[in-house]
Order: sequence, then structure tokens, then C-alpha cells
Amino acid sequence: MKLSSILKCVFQNIFRIKYFFLRNLNVSGNQMSSVDSFIRRFKYSVNGDNNLMTLNRIWGTNISIIIDGKGNQIFLSGEARNCSFEIYGDNNVVELFDIKYQGVKFIMRGNDCKIHIGQRSSCGGGRFVVMGKSNEIFIGKDCQFADNIEIWATDSHPILISDKVINPNKPVVIGNHVWLGAYVKILKGVTIEDNAIVGMNSVVTRSIKSKTLNVGYPAQCIKENVDWNRNFLI
Repeated sequence: MKLSSILKCVFQNIFRIKYFFLRNLNVSGNQMSSVDSFIRRFKYSVNGDNNLMTLNRIWGTNISIIIDGKGNQIFLSGEARNCSFEIYGDNNVVELFDIKYQGVKFIMRGNDCKIHIGQRSSCGGGRFVVMGKSNEIFIGKDCQFADNIEIWATDSHPILISDKVINPNKPVVIGNHVWLGAYVKILKGVTIEDNAIVGMNSVVTRSIKSKTLNVGYPAQCIKENVDWNRNFLI
């Protein structure tokens, strides 16, 4: 292959994301900014106006974004593979800072909701769901989540008694340096404090204290004053 052809191929790949947006994003009032970002197999659909997408040094493969509403914001930085983002509603925010995520589906339905993930956090796969009004999932810095993690800040559908909803949406808050094992499920209204550990297949239905090891269905504390790091056991 000639050098000119190689350079042309590299140029097209590096700037593909900008090219797609500049050519195809024609919804009035929507904006996209990209800084040093490269995404292969990128899909998006935008229905609405005044939506903002900021890609800041994001490297990824097979990313899809669906926005149906107005005034929504997405900020992505880090590494992402096989991730999807679905936002239905107005004035919602998704912000992922210097993350390393793969196989995660983010779903947001409602208004003024938020998903925040702090720096140096990683996840091997799962589903994060936020619904309602001013609801959120907040994840701190340096968290390590294994695969098939589910975080639900909602029950998705109302349960009624005499026409009154008895299962309102509630936020999920996860602190810094939290480790979740494979197949962990976090339910609405839960707070997990800094440096906590949740063992695989656990279902977290109530809040967890800092520096504790928790397992079971529902998850219960079995050890206190624990710590962890990302090194492998050898």
C-alpha cells in the first residue's frame, strides 16, 4: 500500500467521529465538541434541541448514544467499549471522567437526572438505570466494578395502593475506592461508603459502611476495618 493511501486511511479513522457529527447532526441547537477522541463503530440518534455532547480524550469501540429530549448533556473521557447511552427526557446529565468501562448500558428516563462517575473508575459490564425527577447515580473515584453489575435508582414501574405510588425513585450513592464483585446488584436508596467491598452475586438493599466486607442476599457485613487494592493475588 502506498504511503499516501496509509496516511489517508489513518486520517479518516482519527477524524471519523468529527466527520460523522459535522455531516449528519442537523438537529437545531445541538452541539458536539471533540478533543483528541477516537471511536470506531459509533452510532447516535438525537431527537430534540439544545443537547450538548462533549468527547474529551475518549478512546472507544462500538459506542451508541440515543437522546430524545432537550437540554441534555453527555461528557465522556477515558476508555469505553461496547457501551450505550439512552436518555429520554429533558435537562439530564451523564458525566464520566477518565473511566475504563466496557459492556455497560446507561438508561435515563425523566428530567433533571444525573449519572456521575469519578476518575479512574472501571467496570467490566452491566446496566445503570436512573428514572424520575432530579434522581441520580453517583459513583466516586477509583472504583473497581467487575462484570454484570446492575445499579438501579428506580423500580422502573409504579406499585399502587389506592392510586398512591408506594415505591418512589431514590438515588444511589457510591463513594471512592469501592470494589463490587461480579453479578452484584445495587438497589435504589443505597449509599455505599468509601473503601467498601461487596462480594459477587450479592444484592445490596441497604446502605453499607466504610471499610467493610459485605456479602449475601441481601448483603450483610461480615468483616470490618478491611481495605483492598487492584493488585492480583499471586
